Amino acid sequence: MENYRYATADIEANHEAYAERGIVVASPGVKDILRKFMARARNSQMLTHQSQKNHVA
Repeated sequence: MENYRYATADIEANHEAYAERGIVVASPGVKDILRKFMARARNSQMLTHQSQKNHVA
């Protein structure tokens, strides 16, 4: 289940930020979760890449 909190005064500005500049407005907590997820994904890719390099004959 997901919950959203809309600040109605900011909806138009948030939409324009995304539509014009590709900026997604999110809370600091959401951004922190995303940063951690991306770091884990990069580490996983690096480990997979290293493993593949080590197994190449």
